[in-house]
Amino acid sequence: MKQRGFSLIEVLVTLLLTALGLLGMVAMQVTSQEYQIESLERNTAVTLANELIEVLRSHRDELYHNRPPEAYGYSHLKSDTVFYGSNGSPKFSAGDCDLSTAKGQAGCVLKRIEKNLMGGKVERLCPSFNENYDCATNYQGSTLMLKLSWDTREACPEPSTSSSEHNNLCTYTVRVEL
Repeated sequence: MKQRGFSLIEVLVTLLLTALGLLGMVAMQVTSQEYQIESLERNTAVTLANELIEVLRSHRDELYHNRPPEAYGYSHLKSDTVFYGSNGSPKFSAGDCDLSTAKGQAGCVLKRIEKNLMGGKVERLCPSFNENYDCATNYQGSTLMLKLSWDTREACPEPSTSSSEHNNLCTYTVRVEL
């Protein structure tokens, strides 16, 4: 008599292989969601950094020693302004939010940074053209460096080197010509 069908071993092996495939797909889905969250946070940081840069651009007279009409163009960024101190720390806070003043407009952007990025802050804002993104002293150019930082639930793909005990700190650093 010839038997038809599957043996118990064949069925169990098939179930095991199917379960392993499903577990792999679930792990891939979780990883994909983590990357999506990190990408959303980074895009938010880029957008908010651009907003702050536009506030700075709209108030160039507060930033430069040489400016039109006395000079040919804008040059020689000040090392200390209403927006930042000579050590690179911002001089505005979210409490300064007031659209009628330059410092207040920057404060409103900082308020949005704090609201949209967990633990978000402007870490550095200063004239810079150094390789290591340090604030330059006696800088004659017009390149400004802006560094935002925020906390994440997962470890950031590019962990911050400024804080050895806190590896969930993401940063976005940009240099712009105002």
